Amino acid sequence: MHLDLPANLASRAQFRVRMRAEELREKEPAKKFVWAIAAVSWALGVSTAPWVWRGIEWLGQETGAPKLLLQAGFVLWWSVPPMIAAWAALSDKRMTQPDQME
Repeated sequence: MHLDLPANLASRAQFRVRMRAEELREKEPAKKFVWAIAAVSWALGVSTAPWVWRGIEWLGQETGAPKLLLQAGFVLWWSVPPMIAAWAALSDKRMTQPDQME
């Protein structure tokens, strides 16, 4: 079986691999920064949880809201920021993927 391949196929492949490696090296500091922000956010969330719960409990006493609604509010207080961060990270990933297809 004989395949006709371009003469410069290997050099073009090496060039693309090197370009991709450089691109990944450029993005690495940003990834570390995102992880650092996530760690700080998590630590602040854990450390402020008692105060947030007391605030939600106070709001429930003042408004007479059902306990289930207050618990849902507390869960949303914790879950919405990570969901926004995940959406941002995934949308960034989707935006960079078309560049890789070229």
